[in-house]
Amino acid sequence: MYGQYPVVGADQANDVGAGRLIPTTAVDQYAGTLARWVRPLQWPDSPRVFPNFSNFGSNPYLGFMARNEERK
Repeated sequence: MYGQYPVVGADQANDVGAGRLIPTTAVDQYAGTLARWVRPLQWPDSPRVFPNFSNFGSNPYLGFMARNEERK
């Protein structure tokens, strides 16, 4: 599991009813971070493969697989 563990219970901020919870980390962000780690920084296919990236702001990558130049 990556991200913030959800608060389980009725009337919580991430509860949408019927036992469904809103995750704090999207699958696109997680998979995109892994894909970026094995591909070049300017991967031209990322918008086609991960079309929801534009929904996560200017930096949708999570950073758990940071490259050396990103750690500085």
